[in-house]
Amino acid sequence: TEGQITENQAKVGQGVAEASLKWALALETIQKTTSMANFKIGMLDIQQRAANDPNYNNSAQYHQEIEKLKSENLKGFATPLARSETALNFGYEAKVGAIQVDNIFKKKAIDVGQAKALELIDTEINNPTEHSLGNVQKVLNAQVAGGIIHPDDAYKQLEKANKALGINRVNGDIFQAKTSEQIDAVKKN
Repeated sequence: TEGQITENQAKVGQGVAEASLKWALALETIQKTTSMANFKIGMLDIQQRAANDPNYNNSAQYHQEIEKLKSENLKGFATPLARSETALNFGYEAKVGAIQVDNIFKKKAIDVGQAKALELIDTEINNPTEHSLGNVQKVLNAQVAGGIIHPDDAYKQLEKANKALGINRVNGDIFQAKTSEQIDAVKKN
């Protein structure tokens, strides 16, 4: 009868609609998962390359790469809702990644600052003048004020420099002495 045919058509139509909805949901899930996996793998690559970058002043490049990674992985979504949800997740993940990249480069800058400060101190120690200890103190004070070196470490460096400067001064004076009397005079001081 006609009523049964209509009822059967409705059942078929409902089945097709349910299958289509399930497929649409499955496709959204697949797209979100694939996009998130690609994004996270890309973030790990960016962070690894940032960590290996010898230029301590290069974080802007990696911030640009994070933004590009975000936009590339938001392409091709079947529905605007899935794209929007994924964009929100990427926004959060990108901010966290950017902070991690910033921290990598801050640590590099601190390491470079500490190394250069120690180079400067070594230069003063190896080429002593009457101002060398004061110059070492100025370098260490600046490093402490900048939060680069802990005050206890600065104090230890200053003590080490003071001792080394005394030895280097005496050795320099002995080297410059021309007679045994001059050498004896240096040893007494």
